[in-house]
Amino acid sequence: DALEVLGSLESQQVIPGQVSFGAAAEACTSSARLDKAMELVQTMRLRRLQPNAVVMSTCISASARDSQWQLGLGLVDDLRWSLQHERRCRKAFAGAFNGNA
Repeated sequence: DALEVLGSLESQQVIPGQVSFGAAAEACTSSARLDKAMELVQTMRLRRLQPNAVVMSTCISASARDSQWQLGLGLVDDLRWSLQHERRCRKAFAGAFNGNA
């Protein structure tokens, strides 16, 4: 089970990153466990690890497949906000780096 593998990484003092969480989320959604995939998204956020577009799109697709459109729309809004926030941060960084802050 993907969640056990993810847990075993931590027991071996390996800190899982976006790729590990993404693979686990994909495995969860492939086995019709959207609830577990959403728990992984929440865990990522609690660890201050921003779920990337791959993780989010995996969960969005699974929510559509499972007819959970409200959940899917919430994820789309989260992803949209994250991308806008990232753009603002990059712009601010570029301005500061160029002395235009």
